[in-house]
Amino acid sequence: MATSNHRQPSSIAINVHGGSVQVLVNIGDAHAAVLDRNLPPAAEAPHGAFIAARSPFDVFAELAKVVRAARCEVLIVDPYVNATALTDVAIAAQEGVHIHILGDRAGTKTSLAPAASRWQAQYKAERPLEVRLARDRSLHDRLLLIDRTQVWNLSQSIADFAKKSPAAIERSGAGIEKQKAVAYLGLWTDAAPLA
Repeated sequence: MATSNHRQPSSIAINVHGGSVQVLVNIGDAHAAVLDRNLPPAAEAPHGAFIAARSPFDVFAELAKVVRAARCEVLIVDPYVNATALTDVAIAAQEGVHIHILGDRAGTKTSLAPAASRWQAQYKAERPLEVRLARDRSLHDRLLLIDRTQVWNLSQSIADFAKKSPAAIERSGAGIEKQKAVAYLGLWTDAAPLA
């Protein structure tokens, strides 16, 4: 039987300084390896996030990052929208930003109407809200449209985002972003107000 003097790492430390990351592996009393990597500044990092299943705070934090970037308007598009769009997403918008929610008449959950009514009663012009419903089964995509220019695709409905399986938030590429914005603003214009 062969034996080895190789020990398993007892700890790993990751230090972030500016644009570099230092990984230090500690084996017993000796520092075995140091790996430095220069990383691009955060502004150059890829857009979006991949969120592990059953990570509700990560969902809230990542969606809030997108919504907080809005200066004028957020359009939430989700065929199965429910009150969670208000309690977990819209609430992250800055005061004065108009919140528009576009659901599907067939798929929108009943919890949305009373939540929207309470939102409007409490916030009035501080956090303007309008909810509209597109015709039955006319929506499939789930997305956030920020200030009519940035389209963020959501891989699942907001109500169940990353509850049972991993989910992603990704910004549309420049080639299709404008087309999607125009298309969904058109659907918004044609949709009926929530009764």
